[in-house]
Amino acid sequence: MKVHKVRAIKLILLLFVVINLGCTSTYRIPDVVANNYPDSFVYDAKVGIAITQDFKDSKYVQTTGGTEETIYFGSTLVKNTKYMLGRVFKVAQTYSSANNRTDFDLIATPKMVWFNHIMDSEIVATIAVEWEFTDKNNNLVWVETIIGEGHSPHSPFKSTVDRRYAMMINDLYTKSYLTISNSPEINNYFSK
Repeated sequence: MKVHKVRAIKLILLLFVVINLGCTSTYRIPDVVANNYPDSFVYDAKVGIAITQDFKDSKYVQTTGGTEETIYFGSTLVKNTKYMLGRVFKVAQTYSSANNRTDFDLIATPKMVWFNHIMDSEIVATIAVEWEFTDKNNNLVWVETIIGEGHSPHSPFKSTVDRRYAMMINDLYTKSYLTISNSPEINNYFSK
């Protein structure tokens, strides 16, 4: 009887391991728009936003113990980029190679550089986005990497995870707005 119990436990453990190997987890960060910007724009200028396919497809993939976790950022980053730059510049439009660079005062190219989350007494999620601004002749005007951060307690609840990532996005775009708006290089470019 004891041998059967041991075999049954081993079988259950084996099934548990087999089921959990190769599992995948997918999460899309909340579709939030950071909107704590002034109503008026900073620069009376037209910026083209070069949204690359890599930026649209921004994601974080981590494999731990046979389980792959993927967190998708792209659509939320694109939406917030367009909205935030529309608060910095009078006109902010998507730019592609089909457009003429001379139609814009500057071209902004955002790039997700990295994402990380650290579990300690709380969970801290951080994301870094590089902002590159070039002029009509493709000369570099300004480049900077901005880091956004979100915190939350350990929790299995989706609402807590959503709040952490929403906080991270709000922090990233608030800092980006302030940094771009107060950039001496961009200000000097428009002061010429």
